[in-house]
Amino acid sequence: MVDIEGDIWYWYHNISECYYHIQLTVKYRKALLDKEVQEVTVETIKGFKERYAIEPSTIGFDQNDIHVLCRFLPKYSGGQVIRIIKRVTGQQIFERVPSIKRAL
Repeated sequence: MVDIEGDIWYWYHNISECYYHIQLTVKYRKALLDKEVQEVTVETIKGFKERYAIEPSTIGFDQNDIHVLCRFLPKYSGGQVIRIIKRVTGQQIFERVPSIKRAL
């Protein structure tokens, strides 16, 4: 039994309400996060709740890094969540904004 529709998540034998702050940095700290890349990133991360049970609370951008405040079920470790976010958003950004690949 999994219930992730509320403030407190119920997952089999435990109750979870833990938020994590994740910071992702662009390769070589290049300032590549323009409006188009930000829109693709936000759109991609918002879809994680249905597929991975990772719920973003807040997403923020600087010129060369992304800050995500999120919560996820205890079946994932922090490293697994970071790998999922980096892999899926990277694929979407390279697919929708091909000029990024040349800039790196």
